[in-house]
Amino acid sequence: MKKSLLITVLLLTIASLPVAYAIPFHWTPDPDYPDYYQKDAALNCSSVQCGPSSATNSLYWMADTYSLPNLKKNTWQTTANTLADNNHMRTQLNNTTYTGDYEKGLAKYINDVGYKNIINENRLAARGDVTPDIEWLKGSVADYRAVELLIGWVIDNPNGADTWVNGHYVSVTGYELDLFYISDPFTNNNSNSDILAFGEALGGTIPSLELTFDFDEFGNNKALYTNEYFVVDLPWELLDNAGQPVNYDYQIAFSAFTHKVPAPSTWLLIVIGIASLNLKMRKSMH
Repeated sequence: MKKSLLITVLLLTIASLPVAYAIPFHWTPDPDYPDYYQKDAALNCSSVQCGPSSATNSLYWMADTYSLPNLKKNTWQTTANTLADNNHMRTQLNNTTYTGDYEKGLAKYINDVGYKNIINENRLAARGDVTPDIEWLKGSVADYRAVELLIGWVIDNPNGADTWVNGHYVSVTGYELDLFYISDPFTNNNSNSDILAFGEALGGTIPSLELTFDFDEFGNNKALYTNEYFVVDLPWELLDNAGQPVNYDYQIAFSAFTHKVPAPSTWLLIVIGIASLNLKMRKSMH
């Protein structure tokens, strides 16, 4: 009896350890990561649909990588439109995708298609979470998580709240040193190897700075809060509807969303341990 308990505890302990997936991981861009275009003609609100498009990139990557077919049972455009609707990310309602709606809408979609075991571990700066940094993002990618990052364009005001100019979601496909490879839904180049650089990686001089904002994760007014944000560099400039450069001081990593599928071998070890315990107990009773 004691021996069987010891075996079970050992198996459960092993099961709780990090398990390497039997899939190739690409420190350089994963060639299987999609790169969908947010201005596709079939999208309902394409000019502002970067959030649902980036989420669809990650969902379809997870579907192929982990054999989760329900994540991509429709065309990618249908999935992106579903994510953008008022029952999910509410992009259509708000003409933007707030981080709180992004989080809730994506979790709802994943649950609705039958994958409630997918683990979401997010950092929402407007909610008060620690902002995403280089090492946390690297660790998330190396842990085989799908990762989306919200980039913010801000004006640094000397007094009071800083100005949020605009934001943009991208999917992280790999990294190399302090350079991250991304699928960028803004660029219609069918590439998952656009480059997002942190801090000084591309010649920048400010790795991070403190900024003050006054809104929550759903865009509502909130008491002033100050966080440290990491400065990033995207390979293109923010333009207005007339194609003119938009005035802003910094691009920052504002929030991030990660999704992980538990390793099947973990659950298998747990089942084996429980079965072993039951068998030993039955034998000890005869």
